Amino acid sequence: MIDSIIFDIDGTLWDSTHVIADAWAEIIRERYRPDVRYTPDDLKAQFGKLLPDIAKALFPDLPEEEQLSLIDACCEAEHIALVKNSPGVFPGIEETLKELYKKYPLYIVSNCEAGYIDCLYQATGIGHYFQDALCPGDTGNPKGDNIRAIVKKHGLKHPVYVGDTMGDYLAAKEAGVPFVFAGYGFGQAEHPDYIIEKPEDAKLNVDQLKEHTFEVTARDGTVSQVKLSEFATVEETTSLTSISRIGQRRYLTVTAMLEEGYNVTRVNSAAERAMRAVDLGQGVSYVFSGENETIMEAVEQLGLMLVLGILLVYLVLVAEFQRLKSPFIVMFTIPLAFTGGFFALLICGMEISVVSLIGFVMLVGIIVNNGIVLVDYINQLRQEGMERREAIVEAGKTRMRPILMTTITTILGLIHMATSQAAGTSLMKPVAVVCIGGMTYATLMTLF
Repeated sequence: MIDSIIFDIDGTLWDSTHVIADAWAEIIRERYRPDVRYTPDDLKAQFGKLLPDIAKALFPDLPEEEQLSLIDACCEAEHIALVKNSPGVFPGIEETLKELYKKYPLYIVSNCEAGYIDCLYQATGIGHYFQDALCPGDTGNPKGDNIRAIVKKHGLKHPVYVGDTMGDYLAAKEAGVPFVFAGYGFGQAEHPDYIIEKPEDAKLNVDQLKEHTFEVTARDGTVSQVKLSEFATVEETTSLTSISRIGQRRYLTVTAMLEEGYNVTRVNSAAERAMRAVDLGQGVSYVFSGENETIMEAVEQLGLMLVLGILLVYLVLVAEFQRLKSPFIVMFTIPLAFTGGFFALLICGMEISVVSLIGFVMLVGIIVNNGIVLVDYINQLRQEGMERREAIVEAGKTRMRPILMTTITTILGLIHMATSQAAGTSLMKPVAVVCIGGMTYATLMTLF
């Protein structure tokens, strides 16, 4: 599938040989030999070559420096003449460019001197159809390298080069680009990939495609020409601009943006339910990715952090109490804190998110402080001989003040984050809401 077209100039877009021949004649009479005059046909044979090669062919008896000086003077004269006496593009070229411009990015690569392409644009007005252009006069590189440079610079995947000489063909092959031979131009090319006999042929249509022939070799060695219409059905339809593959399998990417106020996880769940009801056919599968995939991965990581956090807190408590039972009792404050966190999100109209899950992870380390203070004092009273129920009641009364002070100071510190409308703090608001709700509910349930 073609995704871009690169054009040669002389013999492909226009025939400027008459104008150039007249411009060069005056310079040659003045600076070379008055009796020498090159015809347009003489110049056509040179087009497609680099300027030093043209100078060597036209002025063989001059030293190299004088050859280059003379050819530069000829080029300056031709630029003036081309703009003043524009030869115009070939019939049908501008209409063809106009149609191609709608479908493909167009470029120019020609073996011309610096300024020649600008003369083409100025003299014909077709410059707006082309996105970029290169020539040896600008880069110092031959045509094949310039074609590669255009392909690399613009990330072209399936370009073609349109030219009219064997030099154009060789440059395209050197660059690894399919060659389209303009049969209406100046020269010949052996074994081009495509041939167009007139500019209008570049606008591919169904009839032309059906008449395209392939060289087929039979088992007995005989070679024949077979038209595409003899073994294929051609239809005009909508196709992909590009084909992407993963593991040699084609895939399509469908993207969408959510409107304000919609939750990506809920929308993704609804989309998954809708896709399950669609019969995509054999061999077709789908997968949801993007923001929701990132969120799910983050939730999994936070879930793992939560489990590890609970385990590590329990191990620290075991080391502190030097027993297994008391830490287990302290750990029961965590479900109370989680319940309060969920209630706080519900009251504030917030949804469970990655940010709010960070708040639940924080609660695991914060809320056990209340249980540690209370259980540790109960154990002290029990060691002094007090009955279990009396020890619990006494510990609740005695440790109420430090527990409330710790809880209130933490809540007061988080209130600003929970109520602020600033851009920085509003992002972390769910963390504050979860911590405030969890600590409030767990503290009340622990003491009363």
